[in-house]
Amino acid sequence: MKRILPIIWIFVMVTLLWADFQMTNWEYSKAIETGDGLKDGYIKLQIDNDVCARARHDLFDLRIVDNQQREIPYKMVANYLSVQENVVQAKMLKKSFVPGQESIFILGLGEEFTDDGFVVSPQPNIKKSNNRIVINTPDRNFKRKVTVSGSSDRHEWLVLKDNGYIFDFSNNNFQSSYTVIDYPENIYQYLKVTIQGTDDRPLETTGITVYNRTIKNAEDQSIACQIISRTEDAQLKVSEYILDFGTSGQSQYRVELAPKTENYHRRVEILGSDLLNPVLAPINEKYQARDPNQGWEFLGSGYIHNFNTPQIQSYRNSVNYIENYYRFIKVRIFDYDDIPLEFIDKSIMVYGVIRRIIFPVKAGAGYLLYYGNPNGTKATYDLESLFPYIDISNIAEVKVGQESRNNQYILKVAKKPWSEEYAYLLWVLIGIGVLVMGFIILKWSKSIKADEAGE
Repeated sequence: MKRILPIIWIFVMVTLLWADFQMTNWEYSKAIETGDGLKDGYIKLQIDNDVCARARHDLFDLRIVDNQQREIPYKMVANYLSVQENVVQAKMLKKSFVPGQESIFILGLGEEFTDDGFVVSPQPNIKKSNNRIVINTPDRNFKRKVTVSGSSDRHEWLVLKDNGYIFDFSNNNFQSSYTVIDYPENIYQYLKVTIQGTDDRPLETTGITVYNRTIKNAEDQSIACQIISRTEDAQLKVSEYILDFGTSGQSQYRVELAPKTENYHRRVEILGSDLLNPVLAPINEKYQARDPNQGWEFLGSGYIHNFNTPQIQSYRNSVNYIENYYRFIKVRIFDYDDIPLEFIDKSIMVYGVIRRIIFPVKAGAGYLLYYGNPNGTKATYDLESLFPYIDISNIAEVKVGQESRNNQYILKVAKKPWSEEYAYLLWVLIGIGVLVMGFIILKWSKSIKADEAGE
Protein backbone atom coordinates (compact mmCIF):
# COMPACT_ATOMS: atom_id res chain seq x y z
CA MET A 1 0.00 0.00 0.00
CA LYS A 2 2.87 2.40 0.83
CA ARG A 3 4.29 1.84 -2.68
CA ILE A 4 0.94 2.50 -4.38
CA LEU A 5 0.21 5.81 -2.58
CA PRO A 6 3.01 7.79 -4.30
CA ILE A 7 1.83 6.49 -7.70
CA ILE A 8 -1.75 7.59 -6.96
CA TRP A 9 -0.50 11.02 -5.82
CA ILE A 10 1.52 11.48 -9.03
CA PHE A 11 -1.50 10.44 -11.11
CA VAL A 12 -3.73 12.96 -9.33
CA MET A 13 -1.21 15.77 -9.73
CA VAL A 14 -0.75 15.06 -13.46
CA THR A 15 -4.53 14.97 -13.90
CA LEU A 16 -4.86 18.37 -12.22
CA LEU A 17 -2.10 19.83 -14.35
CA TRP A 18 -3.89 18.79 -17.52
CA ALA A 19 -7.36 19.73 -16.28
CA ASP A 20 -7.32 23.29 -17.64
CA PHE A 21 -9.38 22.50 -20.74
CA GLN A 22 -12.77 21.07 -19.94
CA MET A 23 -15.47 21.09 -22.59
CA THR A 24 -18.08 22.38 -20.16
CA ASN A 25 -16.18 25.66 -19.62
CA TRP A 26 -15.89 26.91 -23.23
CA GLU A 27 -19.00 28.23 -24.94
CA TYR A 28 -17.88 28.66 -28.57
CA SER A 29 -15.65 26.97 -31.10
CA LYS A 30 -14.59 27.22 -34.73
CA ALA A 31 -13.13 24.49 -36.90
CA ILE A 32 -9.66 25.35 -38.20
CA GLU A 33 -9.65 24.79 -41.95
CA THR A 34 -6.23 23.29 -42.58
CA GLY A 35 -7.13 22.00 -46.06
CA ASP A 36 -5.80 18.90 -47.79
CA GLY A 37 -2.21 17.80 -47.69
CA LEU A 38 -1.48 18.96 -44.14
CA LYS A 39 2.07 18.06 -43.13
CA ASP A 40 3.84 17.96 -39.80
CA GLY A 41 5.08 21.40 -38.83
CA TYR A 42 3.61 24.76 -37.84
CA ILE A 43 0.77 26.89 -39.17
CA LYS A 44 -0.60 30.33 -38.28
CA LEU A 45 -4.14 31.52 -37.80
CA GLN A 46 -5.44 35.10 -37.76
CA ILE A 47 -7.86 35.95 -34.94
CA ASP A 48 -11.09 37.14 -36.57
CA ASN A 49 -13.73 39.58 -35.31
CA ASP A 50 -16.13 36.84 -34.11
CA VAL A 51 -13.48 35.47 -31.79
CA CYS A 52 -12.57 38.95 -30.53
CA ALA A 53 -16.22 39.68 -29.77
CA ARG A 54 -16.87 36.45 -27.83
CA ALA A 55 -13.53 35.82 -26.16
CA ARG A 56 -12.03 37.63 -23.19
CA HIS A 57 -10.57 40.98 -24.21
CA ASP A 58 -7.07 39.76 -23.35
CA LEU A 59 -7.70 36.52 -25.33
CA PHE A 60 -6.44 34.45 -22.39
CA ASP A 61 -9.27 31.93 -22.94
CA LEU A 62 -8.19 30.78 -26.42
CA ARG A 63 -7.52 27.05 -26.63
CA ILE A 64 -6.65 24.83 -29.58
CA VAL A 65 -7.83 21.24 -29.32
CA ASP A 66 -7.25 18.39 -31.78
CA ASN A 67 -9.83 15.81 -32.85
CA GLN A 68 -8.87 13.62 -29.88
CA GLN A 69 -9.57 16.50 -27.47
CA ARG A 70 -5.91 17.04 -26.67
CA GLU A 71 -4.91 20.61 -25.92
CA ILE A 72 -2.35 21.94 -28.42
CA PRO A 73 0.21 24.59 -27.38
CA TYR A 74 0.25 27.86 -29.29
CA LYS A 75 2.04 31.20 -29.37
CA MET A 76 0.20 34.53 -29.79
CA VAL A 77 2.03 37.01 -32.04
CA ALA A 78 1.30 40.62 -33.00
CA ASN A 79 3.54 43.05 -34.85
CA TYR A 80 3.23 46.38 -33.05
CA LEU A 81 4.88 49.61 -34.10
CA SER A 82 8.46 49.69 -32.85
CA VAL A 83 10.84 52.63 -33.06
CA GLN A 84 14.54 52.67 -32.23
CA GLU A 85 16.21 56.06 -32.18
CA ASN A 86 19.93 56.70 -31.63
CA VAL A 87 21.59 60.11 -31.40
CA VAL A 88 24.38 60.66 -33.94
CA GLN A 89 27.35 62.71 -32.77
CA ALA A 90 27.21 66.04 -34.62
CA LYS A 91 29.17 69.29 -34.39
CA MET A 92 27.90 72.68 -35.58
CA LEU A 93 30.61 73.83 -38.02
CA LYS A 94 29.02 76.93 -39.52
CA LYS A 95 25.96 79.17 -39.16
CA SER A 96 24.92 81.92 -41.53
CA PHE A 97 21.86 84.06 -42.17
CA VAL A 98 20.67 85.97 -45.23
CA PRO A 99 18.05 88.57 -44.12
CA GLY A 100 14.60 87.86 -45.54
CA GLN A 101 15.82 84.67 -47.24
CA GLU A 102 17.30 81.83 -45.19
CA SER A 103 19.42 80.51 -42.33
CA ILE A 104 22.08 77.89 -43.13
CA PHE A 105 23.62 75.40 -40.69
CA ILE A 106 26.44 73.00 -41.58
CA LEU A 107 26.99 69.98 -39.32
CA GLY A 108 29.88 67.50 -39.18
CA LEU A 109 28.87 63.96 -38.20
CA GLY A 110 30.49 61.25 -36.16
CA GLU A 111 34.09 62.51 -36.06
CA GLU A 112 36.41 64.95 -34.31
CA PHE A 113 36.60 68.18 -36.32
CA THR A 114 38.98 71.14 -36.39
CA ASP A 115 37.60 74.66 -36.04
CA ASP A 116 37.63 75.08 -39.83
CA GLY A 117 35.51 71.92 -40.27
CA PHE A 118 38.03 69.26 -41.26
CA VAL A 119 38.22 65.80 -39.74
CA VAL A 120 41.00 65.45 -37.16
CA SER A 121 41.58 61.71 -37.55
CA PRO A 122 39.24 59.82 -39.89
CA GLN A 123 37.70 56.68 -38.43
CA PRO A 124 36.12 54.61 -41.21
CA ASN A 125 34.04 52.43 -38.87
CA ILE A 126 32.44 55.23 -36.87
CA LYS A 127 28.65 55.38 -37.11
CA LYS A 128 27.41 58.31 -39.19
CA SER A 129 24.21 56.81 -40.60
CA ASN A 130 21.35 59.29 -40.10
CA ASN A 131 17.81 60.01 -41.32
CA ARG A 132 16.24 62.54 -38.94
CA ILE A 133 16.97 65.93 -37.41
CA VAL A 134 15.19 67.88 -34.68
CA ILE A 135 15.55 71.65 -34.79
CA ASN A 136 15.58 72.97 -31.23
CA THR A 137 14.04 76.41 -30.90
CA PRO A 138 12.27 78.42 -28.17
CA ASP A 139 10.36 80.49 -30.77
CA ARG A 140 6.59 80.31 -30.97
CA ASN A 141 4.01 80.84 -33.74
CA PHE A 142 6.07 80.23 -36.84
CA LYS A 143 6.14 78.03 -39.93
CA ARG A 144 9.24 77.51 -42.04
CA LYS A 145 10.27 75.45 -45.03
CA VAL A 146 13.40 73.34 -44.48
CA THR A 147 15.85 71.75 -46.92
CA VAL A 148 18.35 69.08 -45.87
CA SER A 149 21.40 68.25 -48.04
CA GLY A 150 24.35 65.88 -47.61
CA SER A 151 27.98 66.00 -48.73
CA SER A 152 31.22 64.09 -48.36
CA ASP A 153 33.49 67.10 -48.92
CA ARG A 154 31.36 70.28 -48.42
CA HIS A 155 31.72 71.14 -52.10
CA GLU A 156 29.11 68.99 -53.80
CA TRP A 157 25.78 68.77 -52.00
CA LEU A 158 22.99 66.28 -52.69
CA VAL A 159 19.49 67.33 -51.63
CA LEU A 160 18.00 64.74 -49.26
CA LYS A 161 14.80 66.64 -48.41
CA ASP A 162 13.58 69.76 -50.21
CA ASN A 163 10.02 70.19 -48.91
CA GLY A 164 10.28 69.73 -45.17
CA TYR A 165 8.26 71.98 -42.86
CA ILE A 166 8.48 72.91 -39.22
CA PHE A 167 5.89 74.93 -37.32
CA ASP A 168 4.55 76.02 -33.96
CA PHE A 169 1.01 77.19 -33.14
CA SER A 170 0.48 78.52 -29.63
CA ASN A 171 -2.22 80.44 -27.82
CA ASN A 172 -3.86 80.44 -24.41
CA ASN A 173 -5.72 77.19 -25.15
CA PHE A 174 -3.05 74.93 -26.59
CA GLN A 175 0.40 74.58 -28.09
CA SER A 176 1.27 72.39 -31.04
CA SER A 177 4.85 72.24 -32.25
CA TYR A 178 6.58 70.09 -34.86
CA THR A 179 10.26 70.70 -35.59
CA VAL A 180 11.24 67.26 -36.93
CA ILE A 181 12.51 66.58 -40.46
CA ASP A 182 12.80 63.02 -41.78
CA TYR A 183 14.83 62.23 -44.90
CA PRO A 184 16.44 59.19 -46.59
CA GLU A 185 19.06 57.34 -44.56
CA ASN A 186 22.63 58.21 -45.58
CA ILE A 187 26.25 58.16 -44.35
CA TYR A 188 27.42 61.59 -45.53
CA GLN A 189 30.15 63.27 -43.52
CA TYR A 190 28.34 66.63 -43.58
CA LEU A 191 24.74 67.85 -43.43
CA LYS A 192 23.49 71.25 -44.54
CA VAL A 193 20.19 72.44 -43.05
CA THR A 194 18.57 75.44 -44.76
CA ILE A 195 15.64 77.14 -43.00
CA GLN A 196 13.81 79.63 -45.18
CA GLY A 197 12.71 82.86 -43.52
CA THR A 198 10.03 85.45 -44.26
CA ASP A 199 11.41 88.40 -42.29
CA ASP A 200 14.67 90.00 -41.19
CA ARG A 201 14.87 87.98 -37.98
CA PRO A 202 16.14 84.39 -38.19
CA LEU A 203 14.41 81.58 -36.34
CA GLU A 204 16.16 81.37 -32.99
CA THR A 205 17.90 78.00 -32.91
CA THR A 206 19.57 76.50 -29.83
CA GLY A 207 20.88 73.47 -31.69
CA ILE A 208 20.12 70.69 -34.16
CA THR A 209 20.02 67.08 -32.97
CA VAL A 210 20.74 64.33 -35.51
CA TYR A 211 19.28 60.83 -35.21
CA ASN A 212 19.41 57.44 -36.84
CA ARG A 213 15.82 56.19 -36.58
CA THR A 214 14.66 52.67 -37.38
CA ILE A 215 10.92 52.08 -37.67
CA LYS A 216 9.10 48.79 -37.89
CA ASN A 217 5.51 49.59 -38.78
CA ALA A 218 2.64 47.84 -37.06
CA GLU A 219 0.80 45.19 -39.01
CA ASP A 220 -2.75 46.43 -38.67
CA GLN A 221 -6.10 46.41 -40.43
CA SER A 222 -9.11 48.70 -40.64
CA ILE A 223 -12.07 47.87 -38.40
CA ALA A 224 -15.63 48.25 -39.65
CA CYS A 225 -17.43 51.00 -37.76
CA GLN A 226 -20.23 53.49 -38.25
CA ILE A 227 -20.66 57.11 -37.19
CA ILE A 228 -23.84 57.04 -35.09
CA SER A 229 -23.71 60.49 -33.54
CA ARG A 230 -22.38 63.96 -34.30
CA THR A 231 -22.74 66.80 -31.80
CA GLU A 232 -21.26 70.25 -31.25
CA ASP A 233 -20.58 71.74 -27.85
CA ALA A 234 -20.62 75.53 -28.08
CA GLN A 235 -19.26 75.92 -24.57
CA LEU A 236 -16.24 73.65 -25.06
CA LYS A 237 -15.99 74.67 -28.75
CA VAL A 238 -15.65 71.07 -29.87
CA SER A 239 -17.25 68.66 -32.33
CA GLU A 240 -17.81 65.08 -31.14
CA TYR A 241 -18.30 62.00 -33.30
CA ILE A 242 -19.30 58.65 -31.75
CA LEU A 243 -18.25 55.52 -33.64
CA ASP A 244 -19.87 52.12 -33.12
CA PHE A 245 -17.98 48.88 -33.88
CA GLY A 246 -21.08 46.75 -33.34
CA THR A 247 -19.53 44.79 -30.49
CA SER A 248 -16.80 45.14 -27.90
CA GLY A 249 -13.65 43.05 -27.91
CA GLN A 250 -11.99 44.25 -31.12
CA SER A 251 -8.53 45.66 -30.59
CA GLN A 252 -8.10 49.23 -31.87
CA TYR A 253 -5.36 51.81 -31.33
CA ARG A 254 -5.27 54.33 -34.20
CA VAL A 255 -7.69 56.66 -35.99
CA GLU A 256 -7.25 58.40 -39.33
CA LEU A 257 -9.29 61.56 -40.01
CA ALA A 258 -9.67 62.80 -43.58
CA PRO A 259 -12.04 65.74 -44.01
CA LYS A 260 -12.16 67.39 -47.44
CA THR A 261 -11.28 70.75 -45.90
CA GLU A 262 -7.80 72.22 -46.43
CA ASN A 263 -5.72 74.54 -44.25
CA TYR A 264 -6.70 73.50 -40.76
CA HIS A 265 -4.92 72.58 -37.54
CA ARG A 266 -6.96 70.90 -34.79
CA ARG A 267 -6.41 69.09 -31.50
CA VAL A 268 -8.08 65.67 -31.28
CA GLU A 269 -8.98 63.60 -28.21
CA ILE A 270 -10.07 59.96 -28.25
CA LEU A 271 -12.34 58.48 -25.55
CA GLY A 272 -13.85 55.01 -25.17
CA SER A 273 -16.79 53.24 -23.55
CA ASP A 274 -18.86 50.08 -23.78
CA LEU A 275 -22.00 52.13 -23.10
CA LEU A 276 -23.35 55.13 -24.98
CA ASN A 277 -24.40 56.64 -21.66
CA PRO A 278 -21.92 55.43 -19.03
CA VAL A 279 -23.15 55.22 -15.45
CA LEU A 280 -21.62 58.11 -13.53
CA ALA A 281 -20.43 57.60 -9.97
CA PRO A 282 -22.21 59.81 -7.41
CA ILE A 283 -20.10 62.81 -6.41
CA ASN A 284 -20.08 65.42 -3.70
CA GLU A 285 -20.58 68.71 -5.56
CA LYS A 286 -18.78 70.60 -2.81
CA TYR A 287 -15.54 68.65 -2.87
CA GLN A 288 -15.34 66.95 -6.26
CA ALA A 289 -15.53 68.41 -9.77
CA ARG A 290 -17.91 66.84 -12.26
CA ASP A 291 -16.32 64.46 -14.76
CA PRO A 292 -15.82 66.46 -18.00
CA ASN A 293 -15.78 63.21 -20.00
CA GLN A 294 -19.13 62.03 -18.62
CA GLY A 295 -17.88 58.54 -17.76
CA TRP A 296 -15.96 57.94 -21.00
CA GLU A 297 -12.34 56.82 -20.56
CA PHE A 298 -9.69 59.15 -21.98
CA LEU A 299 -7.48 57.11 -24.35
CA GLY A 300 -5.17 59.65 -25.93
CA SER A 301 -4.80 62.84 -27.96
CA GLY A 302 -2.88 64.39 -30.82
CA TYR A 303 -3.04 66.97 -33.60
CA ILE A 304 -4.11 66.76 -37.21
CA HIS A 305 -3.35 69.38 -39.85
CA ASN A 306 -3.56 70.07 -43.55
CA PHE A 307 -1.59 73.03 -44.93
CA ASN A 308 -1.70 73.75 -48.66
CA THR A 309 -0.37 77.21 -49.48
CA PRO A 310 2.42 78.53 -51.72
CA GLN A 311 4.66 78.73 -48.63
CA ILE A 312 3.87 75.39 -47.01
CA GLN A 313 2.46 71.98 -47.92
CA SER A 314 2.13 69.59 -45.00
CA TYR A 315 -0.37 66.93 -43.97
CA ARG A 316 -0.92 64.80 -40.88
CA ASN A 317 -4.17 62.91 -40.21
CA SER A 318 -3.38 60.06 -37.82
CA VAL A 319 -3.76 59.92 -34.03
CA ASN A 320 -2.49 56.98 -31.96
CA TYR A 321 -3.99 56.16 -28.57
CA ILE A 322 -4.04 53.42 -25.91
CA GLU A 323 -4.97 50.04 -27.38
CA ASN A 324 -8.42 49.09 -26.11
CA TYR A 325 -11.45 46.91 -26.78
CA TYR A 326 -14.40 49.24 -26.30
CA ARG A 327 -17.51 49.04 -28.46
CA PHE A 328 -17.74 52.84 -28.83
CA ILE A 329 -15.11 55.50 -29.25
CA LYS A 330 -15.71 59.23 -29.16
CA VAL A 331 -13.59 61.45 -31.42
CA ARG A 332 -13.49 64.95 -29.94
CA ILE A 333 -12.18 67.69 -32.28
CA PHE A 334 -11.37 71.11 -30.85
CA ASP A 335 -12.66 73.69 -33.33
CA TYR A 336 -12.40 76.71 -31.03
CA ASP A 337 -13.61 79.67 -33.15
CA ASP A 338 -13.16 78.00 -36.55
CA ILE A 339 -15.83 76.33 -38.66
CA PRO A 340 -16.14 72.64 -37.62
CA LEU A 341 -14.58 70.07 -39.92
CA GLU A 342 -17.09 67.74 -41.51
CA PHE A 343 -16.68 63.98 -41.51
CA ILE A 344 -18.80 61.20 -42.99
CA ASP A 345 -18.46 57.40 -42.91
CA LYS A 346 -15.12 56.31 -44.39
CA SER A 347 -13.55 59.71 -43.70
CA ILE A 348 -12.91 58.43 -40.17
CA MET A 349 -11.07 55.11 -40.22
CA VAL A 350 -10.06 53.09 -37.16
CA TYR A 351 -7.26 50.51 -37.13
CA GLY A 352 -6.36 47.59 -34.90
CA VAL A 353 -3.24 45.43 -34.70
CA ILE A 354 -3.57 42.02 -36.37
CA ARG A 355 -3.07 39.15 -33.91
CA ARG A 356 -2.26 35.60 -34.94
CA ILE A 357 -1.64 32.31 -33.19
CA ILE A 358 1.05 29.87 -34.31
CA PHE A 359 0.84 26.21 -33.31
CA PRO A 360 2.21 22.78 -34.30
CA VAL A 361 0.16 20.40 -36.45
CA LYS A 362 0.29 16.75 -37.41
CA ALA A 363 -0.59 15.31 -40.82
CA GLY A 364 -4.14 13.99 -40.93
CA ALA A 365 -5.25 15.64 -37.68
CA GLY A 366 -8.14 18.07 -37.24
CA TYR A 367 -8.21 21.10 -34.97
CA LEU A 368 -10.75 23.34 -33.24
CA LEU A 369 -10.33 26.79 -31.75
CA TYR A 370 -12.28 27.18 -28.49
CA TYR A 371 -13.10 30.52 -26.84
CA GLY A 372 -15.72 32.18 -24.69
CA ASN A 373 -14.65 31.28 -21.15
CA PRO A 374 -14.79 34.38 -18.93
CA ASN A 375 -12.84 32.51 -16.24
CA GLY A 376 -10.15 31.26 -18.60
CA THR A 377 -6.59 31.95 -17.49
CA LYS A 378 -3.54 32.56 -19.63
CA ALA A 379 -2.10 29.29 -20.90
CA THR A 380 1.63 28.66 -20.41
CA TYR A 381 3.40 26.28 -22.78
CA ASP A 382 6.97 25.12 -23.44
CA LEU A 383 6.47 26.62 -26.91
CA GLU A 384 7.04 30.08 -25.41
CA SER A 385 10.71 29.22 -24.72
CA LEU A 386 11.13 27.23 -27.93
CA PHE A 387 9.56 29.87 -30.19
CA PRO A 388 12.69 32.03 -30.86
CA TYR A 389 14.30 28.99 -32.49
CA ILE A 390 11.41 28.20 -34.86
CA ASP A 391 11.49 29.49 -38.44
CA ILE A 392 8.03 30.94 -39.09
CA SER A 393 8.92 32.99 -42.18
CA ASN A 394 7.29 30.64 -44.68
CA ILE A 395 4.61 28.83 -42.70
CA ALA A 396 1.11 28.60 -44.16
CA GLU A 397 -1.76 30.74 -42.88
CA VAL A 398 -5.13 29.04 -42.44
CA LYS A 399 -8.67 30.22 -41.68
CA VAL A 400 -11.45 29.21 -39.34
CA GLY A 401 -14.97 28.12 -40.29
CA GLN A 402 -18.36 29.11 -38.93
CA GLU A 403 -18.91 29.63 -35.24
CA SER A 404 -20.51 26.80 -33.30
CA ARG A 405 -21.95 26.86 -29.81
CA ASN A 406 -20.69 24.09 -27.57
CA ASN A 407 -23.71 22.04 -26.44
CA GLN A 408 -21.71 20.74 -23.48
CA TYR A 409 -21.16 24.25 -22.13
CA ILE A 410 -22.46 24.85 -18.61
CA LEU A 411 -22.98 28.44 -17.56
CA LYS A 412 -21.36 29.02 -14.21
CA VAL A 413 -23.05 31.68 -12.13
CA ALA A 414 -20.58 33.41 -9.88
CA LYS A 415 -21.34 32.59 -6.27
CA LYS A 416 -21.95 35.50 -3.97
CA PRO A 417 -19.59 35.92 -1.03
CA TRP A 418 -20.80 34.16 2.11
CA SER A 419 -21.39 37.52 3.79
CA GLU A 420 -23.77 38.57 0.99
CA GLU A 421 -25.56 35.26 0.55
CA TYR A 422 -26.26 34.93 4.29
CA ALA A 423 -26.37 38.60 5.26
CA TYR A 424 -29.18 38.03 7.78
CA LEU A 425 -27.12 35.39 9.56
CA LEU A 426 -24.18 37.77 9.77
CA TRP A 427 -26.36 40.34 11.55
CA VAL A 428 -27.67 37.66 13.91
CA LEU A 429 -24.10 36.66 14.81
CA ILE A 430 -23.16 40.32 15.34
CA GLY A 431 -26.20 40.74 17.63
CA ILE A 432 -25.29 37.65 19.63
CA GLY A 433 -21.72 38.93 19.94
CA VAL A 434 -22.96 42.28 21.25
CA LEU A 435 -25.16 40.55 23.85
CA VAL A 436 -22.30 38.29 24.97
CA MET A 437 -19.94 41.26 25.30
CA GLY A 438 -22.59 43.18 27.24
CA PHE A 439 -23.09 40.22 29.60
CA ILE A 440 -19.31 39.93 30.16
CA ILE A 441 -18.98 43.66 30.87
CA LEU A 442 -21.94 43.55 33.28
CA LYS A 443 -20.48 40.63 35.26
CA TRP A 444 -17.07 42.30 35.30
CA SER A 445 -18.53 45.58 36.68
CA LYS A 446 -20.46 43.67 39.40
CA SER A 447 -17.34 41.81 40.48
CA ILE A 448 -15.44 45.12 40.79
CA LYS A 449 -18.20 46.58 42.98
CA ALA A 450 -18.18 43.45 45.17
CA ASP A 451 -14.42 43.68 45.64
CA GLU A 452 -14.69 47.35 46.57
CA ALA A 453 -17.47 46.60 49.13
CA GLY A 454 -15.35 43.84 50.70
CA GLU A 455 -12.48 46.23 51.23
